Amino acid sequence: MHAILWLSTALAGTVNLQEIKLDPCTLVTKAEIQTAIENKRNPDELARYKAKGITWAITTNSISEGEARVCQIHWQGNFGSQMQEKGDMQIRVYNAEYFNSEVSDLNRTRQRQGNPALAPIPGVGEEAHYFGYSEKGNPAARVGKLAVGIESLSGKASLDLLKAAVSRVH
Repeated sequence: MHAILWLSTALAGTVNLQEIKLDPCTLVTKAEIQTAIENKRNPDELARYKAKGITWAITTNSISEGEARVCQIHWQGNFGSQMQEKGDMQIRVYNAEYFNSEVSDLNRTRQRQGNPALAPIPGVGEEAHYFGYSEKGNPAARVGKLAVGIESLSGKASLDLLKAAVSRVH
């Protein structure tokens, strides 16, 4: 989790919650969410699920959390009336100053441990990185005064969802 996001004091000259009017749930479509859910598994497994007739139920709920706006996404895959699997993920929209601070903090820690700086994710927003414990953790991108992050989904599926979300930030 992004500890830096939970700071209760606003940084000077930054965007506060009242200025973050963007509903994070409008940044992705249910079709894009379904694609991300499906693409997180191997193709053979997905083909078996589709052959059995899996259907996806996806719900979204936009909330304020500290100084961020969060789209809580719940999904469930069903074979008929039988639940096969379920999960949750989030799209977080927050002040870009927190993004910048987290990049700096993680890079200082990585440097102390003898690791290279966070690798940038090319072609997403003005700057993007994977946050977390691996190079394929939770991706986040800075777009102007805002940042957008995908949580609880990893790998290429999370990056594809981040790209879709960032493309709709104006």
